Amino acid sequence: MSSLQTWQEKAAQKRASIYNSIPQKWRLSESILKNPPKNLTLVPYQCGILSELDLEITEINDMEELAHQIANGKYTAVQVTEAYCKRASIAHQLVNCLAEIFFTQAFERAHYLDNYFQSTGGKTIGPFHGIPISFKDQFNVKGIETA
Repeated sequence: MSSLQTWQEKAAQKRASIYNSIPQKWRLSESILKNPPKNLTLVPYQCGILSELDLEITEINDMEELAHQIANGKYTAVQVTEAYCKRASIAHQLVNCLAEIFFTQAFERAHYLDNYFQSTGGKTIGPFHGIPISFKDQFNVKGIETA
């Protein structure tokens, strides 16, 4: 018997690895996963994972406005990161949209940015200070498997 994995086994292993990267408290209930609504855009509002603040943050469609709100101290980088990580985890569980999860790295950076903001009296690092990003896995990231 060959010790090589089939592509199906590798894919299943990768899916499990990504799913296991989602914190338990951000996981959708089995009832939603087994019987999702026809309109998946309703799930973030109905699943109970996102707080009112998370919804408020992730409903801001203008990233310049969100960056402005962070720079003015209305939101912290950690709050914004948590809101977007939660929303991304919900989306992934519904449509399998993430090839990798960087939640840990995102929170490390968000804490760094918040500490910088506080220690400098409200200065930001660049125009999109605290704005989480997502990118296609065609970009090589040190230590991360890419397609």
